[in-house]
Amino acid sequence: MNLIKYKEQLLSFLDVPKVKRIRKSEEFYFEKAIDKYNEYINLEINKSILNILINKTKSKPFSYKKLLKEYNIDSIEHKVLLIIGELISYIDQNAAMKNELNQYEDKRTMALTFVRQNVWVQNLLSHKLDNSLENLPEMIRNAFKYIQNPLRELTTFKEAHRQAISRTFFDGQYESIIDSMRDIGIRCKNSMNDGFLYSEIFYQKGIREIWDSTITTERTSGQKIWSYTPGKNGYKWDEFRIQGIMAIGWDEMGDLRKYKTKIDIIDQLNKLYEADYRPTNDGLALWQFCHEIQVGDRIFAKAGSKTLLGVGEVISDYEYDDRDEYKHIRKVKWIKAGKWILENEFATKTLTNITDFDDFCYELYEIINEDGSVPDETIRESYTKQDFLSDVFISEEKYETIKSLLMRKKNLILQGPPGVGKTYAAKRLAYSLIGEKDESRIKILQFHQSYAYEDFIMGYKPNGTGFELKKGPFYQFCKLASENPDNDYYFIIDEINRGNMSKIFGELMMLIESDKRGEEIILTYSNESFYVPENIYIIGTMNTADRSLAIIDYALRRRFCFVELEPAFETEAFKNCLLSQGASEELINKIKMRMGSLNLEIKKDTNLGKDFKIGHSYFCDYIDTDKWYEEIIKYEIEPLIKEYWFDEEEKTKNYVKELLR
Repeated sequence: MNLIKYKEQLLSFLDVPKVKRIRKSEEFYFEKAIDKYNEYINLEINKSILNILINKTKSKPFSYKKLLKEYNIDSIEHKVLLIIGELISYIDQNAAMKNELNQYEDKRTMALTFVRQNVWVQNLLSHKLDNSLENLPEMIRNAFKYIQNPLRELTTFKEAHRQAISRTFFDGQYESIIDSMRDIGIRCKNSMNDGFLYSEIFYQKGIREIWDSTITTERTSGQKIWSYTPGKNGYKWDEFRIQGIMAIGWDEMGDLRKYKTKIDIIDQLNKLYEADYRPTNDGLALWQFCHEIQVGDRIFAKAGSKTLLGVGEVISDYEYDDRDEYKHIRKVKWIKAGKWILENEFATKTLTNITDFDDFCYELYEIINEDGSVPDETIRESYTKQDFLSDVFISEEKYETIKSLLMRKKNLILQGPPGVGKTYAAKRLAYSLIGEKDESRIKILQFHQSYAYEDFIMGYKPNGTGFELKKGPFYQFCKLASENPDNDYYFIIDEINRGNMSKIFGELMMLIESDKRGEEIILTYSNESFYVPENIYIIGTMNTADRSLAIIDYALRRRFCFVELEPAFETEAFKNCLLSQGASEELINKIKMRMGSLNLEIKKDTNLGKDFKIGHSYFCDYIDTDKWYEEIIKYEIEPLIKEYWFDEEEKTKNYVKELLR
């Protein structure tokens, strides 16, 4: 975990005045926010009144202050709106009327969210209708998650930031942040303040820069985000991309700047095209294209409702060009192009402002991993067999065996004790077989006991009005692979033995077998024909030291090959890895000898055995400090062996003492 790498930097911020205040505080910093949220949730109010208030917040322009003044101070409407305003005043630094409604002397708030007041109010009113977090925008949802569970959550509410922090410091495990930070000695006098403290530290100058560089979803103030179809079903995409433009039709309309209102455009469309319907959406698209899109806005080009083609930045105002067709244009710097299949769906309209759909925008940015590269010239780092061997510390012979098994069986499990780098090895095995670090051809997810077919393949999920059929990651990945038969794709399942394979794969259990690839079945929910493509390879990982798991399902055993990964302290590759980072041969030999001795003792223990040996990955990220080795032993290895020999305290102490001498 990279946390250890940055431990000293994190500790250096403990003397920052605000951080010190939070650490020393005996009171829970946001008790008033918790109380106000509970007051709101428990408040009895007629649903019809809620719906009236929601409709009022959708009117333009909307002012929270004005709406509050519309109602008598003794009315239920006023009470609801006031509680909402008070709650927001404890959450958002930019809250309207914060100075009046926030009862803390220092006017403390949880975060700077950049969520508009009307969005807060609308969603709080909607939340009162169903008490569900799932339908809320990400910032609001995460704020309420914190309020509901401040002992386990942070006051970092933007999902992109949460993911970047967890990815940078905690191997992508957001849920481990609290415990891990406590483990390195950063905690508050009142433990309920820990989540607030850690967010403050992660936003300190010098720390934020470390993770902020990975963020792709941030946009400048005022920047809008649009989805756009370049010609019917995207057929003009290549042409427009090469020309550096976006363009739309309805050429007979002439220069759109001559129309004073949207209604004028709609009326003219009706006359020109004799539509048998009111062309409201078409008129809106033309108006927005001419007047509302601004230089600097982001454009996501699409085909249909599920295919993303590329992303660009608007670099010119509207122009009416004397071209053969598609005469309404704007110049666009197309930043990246490709073909990505989405989990969620675009609106089918030609042009849509999607700025306020935070979760969807986040998905788009995550998928394309926007990096400013030249269109269609995304340069990926090559990755060879030799790269794999230097990274993963196994023999060439074993690599060839693993490769052969995977190519033949199409399903492989890398198993071994903790710390041998199973997931790391799985991803780099895929890289080596692809020949480059192509993230678009790799999908990683983790199984757990409650994971189900509905999460993995498809199932009905609640939306704002009822339920809708959602396609899961394996379904989406299979569709992507089937559309690109010339490329191989690798689906990596971490902790595969933690899930119920029969429950998760359902009727697809048979189809993942190598000799059943390409065979079609009818899916349970959608009643559509489906198959697992030949060019998908499944790689699972399994921790052999996990005592919580029962004997592995026979269905899993029969359909996968199993390869054991061992601790690699004795290998030349491990030595070279540490030498390249500046570690001394003396230190490397100390690690090799002492961990080798410990693993021998673990192997000899009849209650443990070889499946519980400790892997080399704990020591692969060397930091040139005197405390590096000591910290790994005390805060990573010691807790593990305490669990191994939980009833032999003296034995644990002796081994820790031996490791530290």
